[in-house]
Amino acid sequence: MDTLLADPGFRAAKQGGARQRYAEFAIPKDTDKWVGWEATRDAADRAEELAQAQYAQIIPRLDELPRRPSVAGNTPMGCNGRPEDIADSF
Repeated sequence: MDTLLADPGFRAAKQGGARQRYAEFAIPKDTDKWVGWEATRDAADRAEELAQAQYAQIIPRLDELPRRPSVAGNTPMGCNGRPEDIADSF
């Protein structure tokens, strides 16, 4: 289980089937089917717990990030933001 949790690809895989498929490649082929299944399930559950703990710390701080300028603030002078106007201005 620790080997799976240490693998960034496993942690980055979507919860559920993607993590299970990823784990199939990481668990040795000669491992008992049920032992591998339990290790995969435990590692996936733990990875989700760790992700939720990180989200709990990050989400309250999202308002601290600078806001993106509006589209109008990023368009060349004389454009109203429509793609064809922007293309014509170059």
